[in-house]
Amino acid sequence: MATDRLEEFLQAKNGNIADMVEEIHRIGAAAVDEYLEDAQDKRYRSKQKRWDEGQKLVQLTGEAKTFPLKHAANVKYPLLTNAAVQFSSRAYPSIVQGNSVVRAKIVGTDPYAEQKKEIEKEVEELGKQQLPPEQMQQAGQELMQKAGELDEMIGSKLKKAENVAEFINWQLFNEFSEWEEDTDKLLLRLPLYGTMFRCVYYSLAKRRICTEILSPAELVVPCDTKSMKDATRISKFFKLAPRHIEERIRSGMYIDAELGLTDTDDEEPEEFIEQCRWIDLDGDGYKEPYLVTVHIDTKKVVRLSPNFRMEDVMTNEEGGAITRIEPIQYYVKYSFIPSTDGCFYDLGFFDILLPI
Repeated sequence: MATDRLEEFLQAKNGNIADMVEEIHRIGAAAVDEYLEDAQDKRYRSKQKRWDEGQKLVQLTGEAKTFPLKHAANVKYPLLTNAAVQFSSRAYPSIVQGNSVVRAKIVGTDPYAEQKKEIEKEVEELGKQQLPPEQMQQAGQELMQKAGELDEMIGSKLKKAENVAEFINWQLFNEFSEWEEDTDKLLLRLPLYGTMFRCVYYSLAKRRICTEILSPAELVVPCDTKSMKDATRISKFFKLAPRHIEERIRSGMYIDAELGLTDTDDEEPEEFIEQCRWIDLDGDGYKEPYLVTVHIDTKKVVRLSPNFRMEDVMTNEEGGAITRIEPIQYYVKYSFIPSTDGCFYDLGFFDILLPI
């Protein structure tokens, strides 16, 4: 079958199929080259320049001025900082209300309430019929009994939704220890950058769902992308110390790709990208979504894992050929002011106030 190879990939040890693919070096080189191409795009570099300049103003970095004269006065007022704090202080209590973030919403009507309305109609019709008293009493008692049972069930749909919301709220504030602090940071930085991201993933090491906020400088997407779901690739930039690299190799999360880290005492972090990209590894002419983790300097792949589940694979009924694969979405985009030129990265105070 067309999906046999994909099932084999999903059953790989530690979810890493890097050792199962022959052209792994070509995949790593393509991932790094395309990441650099996206990062060097004129629109992205223009945005990145403003982000860097804006950070200097937010942090009130002291710099000597040479215009209009040498050692001219250089007073910086924390306008951007105050604006970001004002937005955050208003947005946070609107989202987080006590220990409640998730609220229940019912779609459609309560089925038990609809059934009770039908019984009420039957009771009304029963009263119009000319039946013997005993038969009338028996039929009425049966209908009233059904109505009583439905009364106990009415509202159960809402109760289920509230139970789900209560459990998710408990997870956010108790199990996901980083969520609350990250949300506070996200709302503070969002109005400045205009775009922020949250990465939601399952950690094998912690054995739970984890969240991580990312700035637009850490998550690179082609600027002409319309939405996260339509992105041809998404590249997350991160650094790892040699000790952490060795830990991941020993745990089986990474393969030993011989990155050339000979100095065991050197704690200078190495640069990596984790890229969501489409690759045809089963040879059927249709590209599948994968997560590729690559060491930037050597362009060597340390991890390659499927970014889908078998239930995400759709096939046609005739030949069983794959027609579509829905990738797992790890990233959530947050926008401040939508971009007016169609760029994926939206507008923030850095874009609006710096040119003034």
